[in-house]
Amino acid sequence: MEAKKLNLINWLINLQDEAVLRKLMELKEEAGSKSSGPIAKEALIHRAEESNRDIEAGRVLPIEEVMKEDWG
Repeated sequence: MEAKKLNLINWLINLQDEAVLRKLMELKEEAGSKSSGPIAKEALIHRAEESNRDIEAGRVLPIEEVMKEDWG
């Protein structure tokens, strides 16, 4: 997923077609409005609380181990 995002960022940096850029901005705004509703906020709070419980219980990985993972 990370590699796909970086690829997309590189593509956007070189994008010269203003019509495509406008369309992408519309998609971004639509996606933002869909995810910013009350359900998304409740889900985010739930995730944060769950993460805090994991941290308190020691269910975490050192950053070195995470960085070794193949995320591609």
